[in-house]
Order: sequence, then C-alpha cells, then structure tokens
Amino acid sequence: GGAAAAAPAAAPGGASAFDENALVSRCNHMQYVLLREHDALLADYLSGLCILPQVYAIRWVKILFAQVFPLDQLVLLWDGLFAFPRDFHLLDFICVALLVRIRPKLLGKDFSTCMQRLIKYSYASVDVTDILDMAVRMLRESLGDATAVGGGGYGGG
Repeated sequence: GGAAAAAPAAAPGGASAFDENALVSRCNHMQYVLLREHDALLADYLSGLCILPQVYAIRWVKILFAQVFPLDQLVLLWDGLFAFPRDFHLLDFICVALLVRIRPKLLGKDFSTCMQRLIKYSYASVDVTDILDMAVRMLRESLGDATAVGGGGYGGG
C-alpha cells in the first residue's frame, strides 16, 4: 500500500523510526547507551528509579517535540533536525541533550517528580539552540570525526 512510500527514515537497526518495537528499542538506546556515554550518573539515576525511557521519549520522538516546546523554539528545533539528512540520528541526541540540560531538575528527585518533569515539564525556558549545539557535538563524538557532520555547532555563532 501507500504506507510504504511514506515510511519515515530508518531508526538504528534499520527499522522504521515510528515502528512501535523499533521505537521502544530506540528509546532504550537513548537512555541506556547514549545517555550513559554522556552522563552516566543521570542514566544510572533514572534506571535506579525504574524510569523506562519509552514512557517519556516515545512521545518526544513520535510528535518531534511538537507539544514539548513553544512554537518559536519548536521551529528552531525542527530546522536543526531536518538540516541533517537521512536517518534522524540527531533526534536521539536531541533527546539525550535535553535530558542532560534538565539534569538538575531530575537528580535527587523521587520517581513521581522525575516522571512529571519528563512528561509535563514546561521546556519554555530551555534554549533549543543550546540543545541543538549539544546534540550535534554528541553526534560528532559518536561518529568519531568532528568534521563528519559539518562546521561549527548548530548556532554557528
């Protein structure tokens, strides 16, 4: 049918970015692998509270942060996200960068508070350009080549 022609880009592992099983795997990879690489303390803290990444991250990924950021910030985020072709790997790093950015709002908090911050927190005060810069840096590091994804950070300066 027509669904195959409109299928989103591949997620890690080659499955559709929005296939439910692939989405759960993608969320697990974000928290248990990527976040651990960039902030092991936060990754371990969330895991210790038994916070499953799919509970908050599936929403972020499925709606591409549409109900997370104010429209002016959302447009900047999408501009940065769609500037990188093909595979939407930057999306994973945007999620990780957001977690790292709100780290002080999570560490030391109980399960309920962390879940509320992850699901219903107002990200209006979070600078999307900072998130994008951090995500691009993380993506470059994961590729092992600072020049592989282009020039200076997203913000460009």
